[in-house]
Amino acid sequence: MRKTHLALVIVILLNIMFLIYILNLRSQLQDHAAQVEAIKANEHFIEQFFTYTSTKKRYENIKPLMTADGYKSTFPSGLELPETDNALDSKVEDFKPYGEQTEGKASFINDFKVTTTFNKVSNTQGILVKTYLIKTASGWMVDDVEFIGNLGQGRK
Repeated sequence: MRKTHLALVIVILLNIMFLIYILNLRSQLQDHAAQVEAIKANEHFIEQFFTYTSTKKRYENIKPLMTADGYKSTFPSGLELPETDNALDSKVEDFKPYGEQTEGKASFINDFKVTTTFNKVSNTQGILVKTYLIKTASGWMVDDVEFIGNLGQGRK
């Protein structure tokens, strides 16, 4: 009788430990999913902002990805969007984000190269941009953009 009670207690304890393990694993998976969403939102913004064929389209493409404050942070002082498209082409290469995330907020240092072609003349620059994202009801959105630096031409 005593051995049966002891076995029953052991089985119950093992089930409780297994349940705690499952709940912890579920929490880790949810945290990982949130991190992946923030990383994807950041990468999508960088791609849309630095891969474009006209300045006007560039700003049209990023607007839905940003908060109002974030959108304003992308405009250099006094810039107005041109009404006509010019022979401009820009694309991102070698994108590497480095980030951190807390509940509802994320920030990334984005290291990449941009190749810009204007009137058939190409130039490649290394760029560092810091992005700040917040979690909204409609998903992760860029809330601020900080241009840290231009790392020069032909950076590898």
